Amino acid sequence: MASDAQPDENEQKLVKQRYPEEEAIMTGIVSLSRQEGRQERRQEGRLEGEAKMLARMLERRFGPLNNQQLERIRSADEDTLWAWSDRVFQADSADEVLDSQS
Repeated sequence: MASDAQPDENEQKLVKQRYPEEEAIMTGIVSLSRQEGRQERRQEGRLEGEAKMLARMLERRFGPLNNQQLERIRSADEDTLWAWSDRVFQADSADEVLDSQS
């Protein structure tokens, strides 16, 4: 078997027969890695959605946002986005929302 080639069906069966415990461990590792990847993508998607919603709320209340404001929103963590969204309706400007620390 070449080092960069995928094992064929016979080679896969042979590995499973000779190394059943190792094969089970590797299968579990691959499965866990896939689950973690899906979870990370879902979290990133939620964060992106929260950022878009905050930007929309700010634009509806205060008008168009500049590139610096949009970048701050896109790069913010979830706790910061939530804190900013809590301030949208009490603030007098988008800068006042984004400059607040809590």
